[in-house]
Amino acid sequence: TGIYFVFQGRYAYASMAILAGQIFDLFDGRMAEKHGGTRFGPWFDDIADLVSFGVCPGFLIILKGNITSSFLILGILYTVAVGFRLWRYLVRDKHDQTLPSGVFNGLPSPAGAMAALGVCLFCENPWAIHAIVLLIIYLLVSHVRFVHFGRVILRRLPRTLIVMFGFVIVFIIAYLIKARDSEMLGALLLISFLTYVIASIGMLIPKRSK
Repeated sequence: TGIYFVFQGRYAYASMAILAGQIFDLFDGRMAEKHGGTRFGPWFDDIADLVSFGVCPGFLIILKGNITSSFLILGILYTVAVGFRLWRYLVRDKHDQTLPSGVFNGLPSPAGAMAALGVCLFCENPWAIHAIVLLIIYLLVSHVRFVHFGRVILRRLPRTLIVMFGFVIVFIIAYLIKARDSEMLGALLLISFLTYVIASIGMLIPKRSK
């Protein structure tokens, strides 16, 4: 669905499709752990994540630059980086005993997609888009650690606050889509991404002993 909206030029709707995929991604792992999964379940899950968080934003990056060579390469690199990130987690990081529970090795692909969408919707400067997307690509394939949004950050927040915050976000997004304000939607996505990064860094920095 997101890819269809991208080729239709309806980038705000494409963003909503990808955000819906992020919401489902928060809960599919828990459902698999609770009810059990098949042998190939993790692979199918990664394929779905690759399409939602890699291929769709990759096409958006390419079309944002009117399919010029630099944006074509940038979009392909981004998609490959997401694919590598997902493969590395499934094959190696998932079984790494030195990696704490709820901590990712490299930027999670949903967060990368959020940042890529945000910069494409908000920014018109091609140099800035290239710089930010290249930074996202680096974070995806790097060994910089980030916490799991659903298993770590959400669990530390009161449920009432989560529900209220969720309703506010849904209302704002619905308003921006109705107003067709893609620039403000992009700004909201970038702010959300930066908030996640800051929260992740704050939770991973060891607290100084008093």
